[in-house]
Amino acid sequence: MKKLLLSVLFLFVNVVGFGQCPPDNFVFFGAQSEIDSFPTMYPNCTEINGVVVISGSNITDLSPLGQITSISGGLEISFTSITNINLTSLSNIGTQVNDDVEIRQNLLLESFTGLENINNVAGTILIIDNPNIENFNGFEDVVSIGGFLDIYDNSSLLAFSGFENLQSVSGFRCQGNPSLIGFEQLESLSTVTERIVIGNNDLVTSLAGFENIDNLDFSFWITDNLLINDISAFENLNSTFVFGIKILNNPALSLCNIQAVCENIGNTNLGYFEIENNGTGCENIVEVAQSCGQTLLCPPGVISLSSQAEVNEFQSTYPNCTSLVEGLTISGQDITNLLPLNQITQVGDLTIEQNFNLTSLNGLENIITFQSFIIGEPVRLKIISNPELVSLQGLSSLVNTEGLNMSISVNSSLENLDGLQGLQGTVSTLNIIGNDALLDLEGLSSIQTVDNFYIENNDVLNSLSGLDDLLVTGRLFVENNDMLEVLDFPNAIDPICGFTISGNEVLTSIDGFVDSYSGACNIDFRITDNPNLSNCSIAYVCDAFPNVGSFDVNNNAMGCNTINEIDDACTLMVVENFSVDMIKIYPNPTSQLLNIETNNLVMDNVVIRSISGKTLLQTSNKQIDISNFSAGVYFITIETTQGTITKKIVKE
Repeated sequence: MKKLLLSVLFLFVNVVGFGQCPPDNFVFFGAQSEIDSFPTMYPNCTEINGVVVISGSNITDLSPLGQITSISGGLEISFTSITNINLTSLSNIGTQVNDDVEIRQNLLLESFTGLENINNVAGTILIIDNPNIENFNGFEDVVSIGGFLDIYDNSSLLAFSGFENLQSVSGFRCQGNPSLIGFEQLESLSTVTERIVIGNNDLVTSLAGFENIDNLDFSFWITDNLLINDISAFENLNSTFVFGIKILNNPALSLCNIQAVCENIGNTNLGYFEIENNGTGCENIVEVAQSCGQTLLCPPGVISLSSQAEVNEFQSTYPNCTSLVEGLTISGQDITNLLPLNQITQVGDLTIEQNFNLTSLNGLENIITFQSFIIGEPVRLKIISNPELVSLQGLSSLVNTEGLNMSISVNSSLENLDGLQGLQGTVSTLNIIGNDALLDLEGLSSIQTVDNFYIENNDVLNSLSGLDDLLVTGRLFVENNDMLEVLDFPNAIDPICGFTISGNEVLTSIDGFVDSYSGACNIDFRITDNPNLSNCSIAYVCDAFPNVGSFDVNNNAMGCNTINEIDDACTLMVVENFSVDMIKIYPNPTSQLLNIETNNLVMDNVVIRSISGKTLLQTSNKQIDISNFSAGVYFITIETTQGTITKKIVKE
């Protein structure tokens, strides 16, 4: 009897289990055979608690899925060979889809019939690259889309019929639909909370259908539409447009003076405001401002001048523009003359980059100050990759640098930094990198403080003179300067948190640091690949040695080729009435106890560190048990009221 009951129970469990839905929250149909077997495998499965993906080129018939009445997650139908009639099998899907609906690259699909019951989609609806779709019939009941409505690259799409009842979406993007005529069927759409993008729709002539949208929080883009000539449907848009507005490359569009555009001309709170390459009257921001009855002092946003023609036109286009607080970028292969920019007195970021024929910065001499566009953010001065530039004198009126990030890099004809003497105060990051002809740093003489300072790959730089009163509050990097013989800072420098001196072929001296380490943080230092540098035991290094967080010393000349060589030369930091003979450490080597004799000196602290600089023990005892240490070399630092000594000890 017990065996019979167990057999019946086993049969019941299998039958019930076999009839339920697939156990995962993700159901994937990759072949027609999997769809055909679904009713047999799961005869009682009507509600799928998760996402359903139907994707496979041999899938032609969805009718075996007709028992499904609800999909609580998302639905994807992609890369199939279904036709319009095959979607009817899904007509029983419930009214709410809690994730995305994605219908992508179904080459034979002609209709969305079968989705009639859906009225709310919590996620995004994506209709992408279905070449035979002409409309959206089947979506008539959709009222709300929590995400975006994305319509991309449907080559036969003519109209938005099927979405007549759509009232709200988070965003709307319609791009690359070459047969689309317009959006008239979207007249019920009243709420778009984020953005609208209309792009590369060759036959669209107007935005009719969008008249009832009155609020759009983030942005709208109208770009690359060959025939569009009317955007008046956006007249009622009322928004802060946090991200911005783009109206670009619409050759038939000559009127852009709608309220949403006119009231945002000159609005510096926008992320971007771009109008260009449209028809006459909407060709650029100046034309639009005129049609809005406004006089535009300066163009909004970061100004980018990419040709000599644009430089020449700036003064005539913006005759009263003197302040470009969001920034100015000058980058163009044919730019040779900046004199037309001589009205500018203030900039945010200034970038002069990849001007292959520019020899001077004359024309910028009236720029007096930098002004950060974002409060608390550093401004940037970048002069990079201008191979013919020989002078920075055009920047001679600049006077403030507070919080500046500055890079003078890869200007192969620049011999000096004259013209930057007016810069004073604090520089966050200073890069002097890859200037093949640069001889000295005299032009930086007024800068007082630099956080991180990089002097690298300047082939003929032979002097650091010019850095008269410089404080480096972070790290100093002096690397691959082939002609630099000495670190001859006029007044000794203190890189508070570390330094790298590497790859300087003829460097023989680094005696340009202060005599004592300030102790503001655990210092890191790297001295490598300087084949003529034999003495690294300068007072600064010796004083900082007990506080080293990490170090790398190798491939220099003998005397500075290893940490041990530096340590041997740094044995004692001498102060008045203090000599190495006053402290004895014994036995050394030892396997267990280490004794310290200080004579009459008062010992404050003892620290033992590994060869890598890691602190292993700290004590004030004069007898120390190191029996638990592994055999090897360690450093012991003894601090007294009269001085500090660092010695090498050996654990046997």
